[in-house]
Amino acid sequence: MNTKDKGSVSETMAVAAFTAKGFQVSIPVGENTRYDLIVDIDGALYKVQVKTGTLNKDGSSFKFNTRSTYHSFNGDIVCKNYVGDIDSFAVYVPQIKRLYFLSINDVLAVTACTLRLKASKNNQKSGILNASDFEFYVFGR
Repeated sequence: MNTKDKGSVSETMAVAAFTAKGFQVSIPVGENTRYDLIVDIDGALYKVQVKTGTLNKDGSSFKFNTRSTYHSFNGDIVCKNYVGDIDSFAVYVPQIKRLYFLSINDVLAVTACTLRLKASKNNQKSGILNASDFEFYVFGR
């Protein structure tokens, strides 16, 4: 699958998860918004950017990009964070069929965020984000 198709699958799974939990979901028209969904959670509206998480080889963690990358008019590659444009990330990890929901404030300082599914081999605790703290929905239970 190309990256566009992967993103479409992740967005579809995010809509399914939010809807299954009873939240209202709106999808913006067009491709030029910085967010993929608007989710109404108990009357509060959240602009959500959906990402596809990439599981590492040993299955102990996954990573997702917290910035968008695009080509400018002059051909330069530009990376831009989502500060001020979104409230949250919804991250679908297809290999384990789980959706994670994080505030943008949880990942402000990083370009690519890693969430641990298993304890690190060196038992590092500082600066670690545990996936279980952000798990929102498990598909196929």
